[in-house]
Amino acid sequence: MWVITRPRGRLRVTAPVVFTNECLIPELADYYERYPEIKLDIVATDALVDLFDEGFEAAIRIGALANPEAVARPLAPYRLVLCASPGYVDGNGAPTTPQALGDHQCLTYAYPPRSEWHAARPGWTLQGPDGPVSVPVDGRLKIDNAEALRRAALGGLGIALLPSMLIPEDIREKRLIEILPDFAAPERSMSLLYLQERRRSPKLRGFIEFVVERFGADTARPM
Repeated sequence: MWVITRPRGRLRVTAPVVFTNECLIPELADYYERYPEIKLDIVATDALVDLFDEGFEAAIRIGALANPEAVARPLAPYRLVLCASPGYVDGNGAPTTPQALGDHQCLTYAYPPRSEWHAARPGWTLQGPDGPVSVPVDGRLKIDNAEALRRAALGGLGIALLPSMLIPEDIREKRLIEILPDFAAPERSMSLLYLQERRRSPKLRGFIEFVVERFGADTARPM
């Protein structure tokens, strides 16, 4: 006779700040309706954390994966938009080519993609009509949080590469305007990570199934 084990207990997960606020939290009412006996501990951080050493059972990551022992389930890609406030553009002009970004205040991320860790000067890669263009960028402000970068851009401090999920109303209300619209930022991969030996846990299986259902690579949901 099979015994069905209901997922229960405490589940410790980590995810990027923007994804947590804009995507995961709005879905938690449905999650708890399905799994009422789960207690979630969510650590929202853009820093890379170690699943095993820091006691996480699952992690949502953007970009290159560092832990070869982790199982990675692909999620919908993470999209970025190059933008600035109308005030910044009025005072400084708008770059007409990617190379012109070097003459502007570019608000950059304090945790760059893993591929840029050893770069002498971080850069942005944009996809143009003739292919990808990589340009070094610099500025007087780096922040480790996308919401803080958004506020800096809204305040006219420079040009920022921001998550599309964070700024739809700002673009719609013209509080931010898209810069170099013919040069899109490439999508970044996003994955749900977990350690294989923990997959047998009903509470982890339930979380994996829910996240893949709502945010999986095959969903039409824009990220």
